[in-house]
Amino acid sequence: MKSKTRECITPRTNHAACVIGNKLFVYGGVDKNQKYLSDVWECDLVRSSWNQCKIKLDPSIKDDLGIADHAICAVYDKMSI
Repeated sequence: MKSKTRECITPRTNHAACVIGNKLFVYGGVDKNQKYLSDVWECDLVRSSWNQCKIKLDPSIKDDLGIADHAICAVYDKMSI
């Protein structure tokens, strides 16, 4: 899917994804350099556009550790990891 915005998700494997309404959410994964990712992206399925989501980390987490081989699911209008 081509993005109509300048932002676009980087290619990745071993990520998790779920759909809520008209939005596809992608979380984490591993990039082509084998780096673990911790970003969250939202794809508007109607507009075919990607946007990176701002997330709040627990203050007790000191490092931005990536995540892969995990699962997420939609629970009503929320994403659960």
